[in-house]
Amino acid sequence: MDAEHRGSVFDAVGGAPAVLALARAWHARCVADPEASHPFTRQTLHPHHAQRLAAYWGEMLGGPPDYTASLGTEADIVRTHSGNGPHDTLDAAALRCFVAAMDDAELPDDPALRDSLTRWFAWSNELVNHGWEHSRDVPEDLRLARWGWEGPVDDRGHGTVFDAAGGTATMLALAQAWHDRCVADPVAAPAFAEEAPDSEHVVRLAAFWGEMLGGPAAYREQYGSDADVVRGHCGNGPHEAVDQVVRRCFAEALDDVGVTDRRLHDTLARWFAWSNDLVNHGWERPADVPDDLRLPRWSWDGPISPEEA
Repeated sequence: MDAEHRGSVFDAVGGAPAVLALARAWHARCVADPEASHPFTRQTLHPHHAQRLAAYWGEMLGGPPDYTASLGTEADIVRTHSGNGPHDTLDAAALRCFVAAMDDAELPDDPALRDSLTRWFAWSNELVNHGWEHSRDVPEDLRLARWGWEGPVDDRGHGTVFDAAGGTATMLALAQAWHDRCVADPVAAPAFAEEAPDSEHVVRLAAFWGEMLGGPAAYREQYGSDADVVRGHCGNGPHEAVDQVVRRCFAEALDDVGVTDRRLHDTLARWFAWSNDLVNHGWERPADVPDDLRLPRWSWDGPISPEEA
């Protein structure tokens, strides 16, 4: 599968456990390297430095906002690292340690992934250490930069909502949380009870959601078409009370899985309301749904054509 359809770099690495292993391996190599050790030995580091670093790296690579949600801001990071002037030898040593750490952490032996990670590390190191001459120049509202397969992405519109949410893992957790809340709600539950039990329902739902939000084409490749989904939901007439409840359950499920970024939370809530209306009420009868239907996808600013996604 090519990089365009593989989800976030964070997902491809192996998620949070793999990023933590990478951060620990890189830290160990830097401390042991005579050219890279100085920043690590000149001052006492936070006792959970590796975990904090992993949270920061993970967020940059398309994972959940674990760093900015509870540990600090991009401005904090940049102020700590800027103002030290050029240090080309140190930068080269740190990059060399990072390349070796990918082996130490047993990351997937995928040339495209490792190339993207190497370019990301060099880019982010330059950005954090040399983007501002003095720490006082760093703006308070500096946003944490993101990295996609091909390079930097802007979470204000150029990276996918799927990546910003945390990729496949978050989609699966969100689908499960929403399903559990709906089944437990007396208004929403009958809609689920009427369907045949399906042990893969949550997995299929997560794949469909992820694809609509800019993730890989997992649903169409493994489970079915957009037309199949719509035919399974349309033709039931108006059901405003159910629609309101499932939207509330979705908003609560976002909280359940830890989506704390307000812009992301709002974008996902708007997408769910729009997609729920489209899938359930866009066609009056299943027979009206065209076989070659391709539903719009959802970006930060709203629906886009599948070709744009």
